[in-house]
Amino acid sequence: MENRRENDIRVMSHILLIVTIAIFSLVLVFLNILLDWEKWTIPLLLFSIVSSFVLHITHRLSERMRLSIYALILMMEMFYYCANVTTLFDCTPVVLVILTLLSITQEKLLTAACLLVGYAGMFYHLIDSGFITGGPAVDLSDVIRIIWHLILVLITAIIAVRLINAIRQMEAEYRKKIHTLESVNKSASDFLANVSHEIRTPINAVIGLTGVCLEKEADPSIRTDLEAVEAAGKRVAEQISDILDYSEIDMDSLAVNSEDYMLSSVLNDLVNQLTPVKPKELELIINVESTLPSVMHTDVYKFKKILWHLISNSLKYTSEGGVYVHISSVKQPYGINLLIEVSDTGIGMTEAELERVFERFYQANSGRTRSTSGLGLGMSIVAGFVSALNGFITVESVPEKGTRVRVSIPHRVVNTSECMSVRDKERLCLGGLLHFDKYKNAQVREYYNDMLRSIVAGLHVKMHRVETVETLKKLLENVRLTHLFVGEEEYHQDVAFLERLSHEVLVVVVADQDFTLPVGSHIRILRKPFYCFPVITFLNMDVGDVEVDEGRLTCPGVRALVVDDEPMNLTVSTGIFSRYGMVVTTAKSGWEAIDLCAANDYDIIFMDHMMPGMDGVEAMKHIRTDRARGRNEVPIVALTANAVSTAREMFLAEGFDAFVSKPIELIELERALRKVLPDSLIVMETDDVREAEAEEVRSAEPFAAPSGKKAEKEEVASPFEPLSGLGVDTEKGLHYCQNDNDFYRTLLLQFARDAKEKREHAAGFFEAGELNDYAIIVHALKSTSRMIGALALSEEAQELESAAKEGRMAYIRENHAVVMAEYEKLTDGILKLYTPDGSDEEDVMEFSPDDGITGDEEVLEFSPQGEV
Repeated sequence: MENRRENDIRVMSHILLIVTIAIFSLVLVFLNILLDWEKWTIPLLLFSIVSSFVLHITHRLSERMRLSIYALILMMEMFYYCANVTTLFDCTPVVLVILTLLSITQEKLLTAACLLVGYAGMFYHLIDSGFITGGPAVDLSDVIRIIWHLILVLITAIIAVRLINAIRQMEAEYRKKIHTLESVNKSASDFLANVSHEIRTPINAVIGLTGVCLEKEADPSIRTDLEAVEAAGKRVAEQISDILDYSEIDMDSLAVNSEDYMLSSVLNDLVNQLTPVKPKELELIINVESTLPSVMHTDVYKFKKILWHLISNSLKYTSEGGVYVHISSVKQPYGINLLIEVSDTGIGMTEAELERVFERFYQANSGRTRSTSGLGLGMSIVAGFVSALNGFITVESVPEKGTRVRVSIPHRVVNTSECMSVRDKERLCLGGLLHFDKYKNAQVREYYNDMLRSIVAGLHVKMHRVETVETLKKLLENVRLTHLFVGEEEYHQDVAFLERLSHEVLVVVVADQDFTLPVGSHIRILRKPFYCFPVITFLNMDVGDVEVDEGRLTCPGVRALVVDDEPMNLTVSTGIFSRYGMVVTTAKSGWEAIDLCAANDYDIIFMDHMMPGMDGVEAMKHIRTDRARGRNEVPIVALTANAVSTAREMFLAEGFDAFVSKPIELIELERALRKVLPDSLIVMETDDVREAEAEEVRSAEPFAAPSGKKAEKEEVASPFEPLSGLGVDTEKGLHYCQNDNDFYRTLLLQFARDAKEKREHAAGFFEAGELNDYAIIVHALKSTSRMIGALALSEEAQELESAAKEGRMAYIRENHAVVMAEYEKLTDGILKLYTPDGSDEEDVMEFSPDDGITGDEEVLEFSPQGEV
C-alpha cells in the first residue's frame, strides 16, 4: 500500500510537470510571435514539448532522471521568460508557480535549484534594464516592491522545503505504522496457525471419543446427551475452519487444490451436512440441470464450502417458506461456467445491508431474524473462494421478500456424459401424488414445480401429477404407472390403497427425517430434500427389486499403523479406527514407525506431521524407500491438525496417498479409505448385522455387585484428591476426560511414563542448541500438561516453546532446569500415587470387556472381536 501511494505521487508529479512544460512552452511561443522575441527559440520550445511526452511514454530513462530533465526544461524556460518580460514584477508569479510544482516532487535539490535559477533570471532582468548599473532614475517605491518580491520568492522556497520535510516525516510515520500493522497481521496469522493445531486436537478428542461412546451406548437419554456433545464439537470445528479460511483469504495466501469430482457425490455429502441444521418448517429444493457433465474439475473443498455457506446463510435468515438451489451451466471453450443460484423467501436486505454483505463479521439486524448465530464470515469466505476460483458473484435482495445470490465458477470438463441418466427410459411412466398447494408460500410452490419440470424434461420421461387419491384412481384406469412419488401428507389420505398399490407400482414417499412406514410395507422413503439424484436411484429400480442397504463401511482385519507423538491422539485415533474393525498398532515417532514397518506388514499407515526427531514427511519417505527394496507398497495417509488450504496439496505432492485433517470427519476418512484400500479389504456392514450386535450388547448380563449384595451409592473421596498437592487441577483434567475416572487415570499414567524419555530428549536438544526439535518437545509438554490439569506447568512450557521459536537461548538456559525439575516432581508423584511400586514400568492396561481392547502401553492392537 505504501509503495503504491509513493508511486501515485510520483506519477502525478510527472504528469503535472509535463502539462506545465506544454502550456508554458506554448505561451512562450505566442509571446515570441506577439512581442518579437528571439524567433530561434520557437523550434526549441516545441521540441521541449515533444521530447517531454516521448520520455514519459517510452520510460527510456529512470524516473529520477526524467524528473530532473523536466525540471531543467522548466527552469530554462523560466530564466528565458524572466530575461525578456517588461518588468521584474511579471517574473515573480512564474517563479512562485514553478517552485510550488517542484515541491510536489519532494526533491529538495530541485527546489533549491529552482530558487537559484529564479533569482538569476530576476537579477539578469535588473541588470539588463539598467536598474543595478545606474540606468534611469528608480523610484523608492519600486525598490521596496523589488525587495518584497525577492523576499516573497525566498519565503515560498522556505515553505516548499518545509512542506517537503513535513511530507517526508508523515511518510516515515505511515511507514512505521504500516510496519506495525504488518507485524500485527503476521502475529494474527501465526496465532491462527496455532489455533489450527491447539484447538483442533482437543476437539478431535471430543468428537472422536463421543462417537466411540455412541457406538456402545444404548440408553436413549445418554445417547441424546452424547449426540448434543458431538454436534457442539462439530460446530466448534466448523467455526475454527471458517476462521482459518478467512485468515487465508485476508492474507492472500489461498491455494487452489483442484481435483476431479462428481456433482452427485458433492451434493450427497452437502445434504447430509445440511439435514441436521435445516428447520423442519422450511423447504429445501435443489434443482440440477441434467445436461451438466458427470465429472468436472475444480477445488472441491472450496466449491462445497461455497454451497454450504450460501444455503446455510439462506436457511438462517428465512423463518417461513424455503430455500431454492438451482445449478446449471454455460459452455465455454475451456469447459463450462457452473452457475449456482440460491434464492430464499427470507427477510431480505436493504440497500445499506447489501453494500456491507461481504464485510467480515457483518450480520443483518438480529431483531428481524429467526437466528443470527455464527461468526459473520460466511459471505466473506464465499466471495474470497469465488475470486480464488476465477468466478464472480452477484447479490439481489428485497426487504421482507427474500434474497437471490448468483455465482459463476469456471470448470474444466473431465467426462462430457450427462450427470443424470436412467435405463430403459421408454418404459418409464411416472406418477406424482403431490399437492403443492399445501405450501402456503407461493414461491415455494413455484420452486417445486420448476424442479419437477426440470427432472421430467431433462430425462425425457413422462409424468402425470395428481393432487388427490380419487384422481389417482381414475388415472390408473387408463395409465399404467411404473413409479409413483407421493407426498407425506398425501400418503395419509389413503394408506391402505397406497400399500396395495405398492405391490404393482414402485411407490416412493417424499418425507421428512422422522417419517416412518408400517412394518412390512413395500413402499420406499425418499428423505427430503426432494431432488434429482435420489429420484434417479429410484427410477433405476423396479417394483420387485429389493432395496439394498449398502450399510456401514468396515475394514475387518485391516492392519493399520497409527503414528503420532501424542498419546492422547493415539487413544482417539485407535478408538475411531477400531470401530471399523481394524487391527491397530501405534507408534510414537517416525523412527519407531520405520522399525515397525521393517518388521511387519501393514495394509495402511496413518502418519502425523509434526513429530520430534523426524517429522511425518521424512518418516513416510524412509518407509517408501524401504518398501521399494522388495516389500509390498503400503498406502500412507497424512493425519494432521494442519488445516490451512496449502496442507492437502503439500502432503499429496510429498508422496502421501491421501489426507485426513483433525478433528477426523468420518465422511472424509471413509472417502480416503475407499480411495487407498482395495475393494477386497472393505466390507459394507448391513443393518441386520448391526442389530444383532446391538442385541448382544443389550442382552449381556450386568456385572454383579460385590459379595452378591446390591450396590449402594456412597459418598467417597475422589481418588485424584492427592493430585491437588502436586499443583494439578483435577476438576479441569476430569472435565477434559468427560468425568471418566478410568480414562483420566490412563492419561495420568501415560503422562508420567512418557516423562523420562521426553526430559532426556529435551535435555539433548537443549545442549545441542537444536531449538526446532526442542520447541516440539516443550509444545507437547504444554498440551499434555493442560490435558491432565497441570496448568502452571503448561504455562511454563509455553514460555519455553515461545523462547525456542524466537531463538531466545538466554531465557531457555535460565528456565529449562527449573521447568524440567517441576515436570519430574509431578510425574514422580503421579507414579507413587497410581502404580503399585511407584515405578514407571508399564503394566498391562485393563479395559472392560465391551472395550474390546488389550495390549500394552507401547503398542495397542485392536481387532473386531476384541482380540490382539
